[in-house]
Amino acid sequence: MAFVGIMVGSFFGLISAATGFALFDLHLWQSLLLYSASGVLFSVLTVLALLLRPRIEGQKAEPTKAQATA
Repeated sequence: MAFVGIMVGSFFGLISAATGFALFDLHLWQSLLLYSASGVLFSVLTVLALLLRPRIEGQKAEPTKAQATA
């Protein structure tokens, strides 16, 4: 899970830094800050999504009390 989060964060961080540098005329140091900030953000979001996914699927599979007694 952590490996996937790191890879997704690195990829999207690189894309946002390159886009900011090339299209929005950011300075190099601003692009490096954007790379690290967006990389951390996407890594955390990916790991959280992967952690919460089994719980959400597990809750859908369990019947409620009304369904179990019917």
